[in-house]
Amino acid sequence: RFINKNINKITKMILVGTRMEHIEHENIFYAPCREEGLVKAYDASNPGDVVLSCVKCFR
Repeated sequence: RFINKNINKITKMILVGTRMEHIEHENIFYAPCREEGLVKAYDASNPGDVVLSCVKCFR
């Protein structure tokens, strides 16, 4: 629900893991682990961009 409501406010979103791979949007990308997600985020960013890293575990 958060993604669908806010994706138009976000330039790029990188989701980690397989739980949300079914979500399709031109601004959403996937990574198999947090470290690779951060690499993708830094590679896609420019000086002055803000990169947010948030870990949310559902148990």
